[in-house]
Amino acid sequence: MRMTRIAATLLSAVTVFALGACKPKEAPAPTEEPPPLKPAAAEPVAAPSGSFSQVFWGDTHVHTSYSPDAYLMQNRSADPDTAYRYAKGYPVVHPYHKARIQIHAPLDFLVVSDHGEFMGVLPKLLQGDPLVADTKTGKRYRKLAAQGKEIEVFADLIAQVNGVIPPRPDLNNETVNRTVWDEIMEAADRHNEPGKFTTFMGWDGSSTPQGANLHRVVAMRGGKKNGEHFLPYTAFDSSDSEDLWTWLEETSKRANTDFLAIPHNSNISKGLMFSLTDSDGKALTPEYAQLRMRWEPVVEVTQLRLACNEEPEVALVMRRLDV
Repeated sequence: MRMTRIAATLLSAVTVFALGACKPKEAPAPTEEPPPLKPAAAEPVAAPSGSFSQVFWGDTHVHTSYSPDAYLMQNRSADPDTAYRYAKGYPVVHPYHKARIQIHAPLDFLVVSDHGEFMGVLPKLLQGDPLVADTKTGKRYRKLAAQGKEIEVFADLIAQVNGVIPPRPDLNNETVNRTVWDEIMEAADRHNEPGKFTTFMGWDGSSTPQGANLHRVVAMRGGKKNGEHFLPYTAFDSSDSEDLWTWLEETSKRANTDFLAIPHNSNISKGLMFSLTDSDGKALTPEYAQLRMRWEPVVEVTQLRLACNEEPEVALVMRRLDV
């Protein structure tokens, strides 16, 4: 059912829900789920043979405070739990203006897809978690943040993601990454309600070689029992798309699961997202096409801030302005 619901997103609009968070102080949770809105009457339409007979509404591209950019943009009071609660129709506290907000109609599914690189690190670091706060890099970042220089922290993180400087191992290692990934998986399992609301574990692999956006949301079928067999594949593993697809092939067998990769913001990929050559500059082959179609048969067309067919210069300006 979980992958069926991912596929159903082709019939829905993909948006970005920019929440972020530590542990928000919210009003007590309602004792009952809010009732679904009664749909307007409509003439029944027969589904073509072999097609989906139901449409499910959800979001496949959601960042919370576990994403470094969201956290450093002061999005600090809405974590993955908050994102799931909002999608299920519960009122939550907005991370910026602090008012209570509530979605008009609950969603059917949600993928919390925080950036895999340094996922969940900044909340732990700036809240004093010794796992990262007591490291050499952690102490330097905390000092910069205390001086109001969080933009310098962000620039240093981006330089590591883009391969300008090597990743700092005291913030990017198996212990840190496993701790955060466990939190992501546990939140998804906690909110999954089969037949009513489906949660997908996922992440945003943010490969950006030489500033070319090759970001992909990766969603996984199954729960923690599947996800505990691996750690999210990120730009620190490789910036080549073919390496990601090979990893998905191998990991799906090892973890007894399936994946769906969804490229996004291809208009700022400098043409690399849909290049006519592979990562080594060689001509595409049937094997290349088959491997890609196996793991990413869809592409994100639009989100809250921009669309994949926007002029790249306009898109970059809008991202900087966060509009």
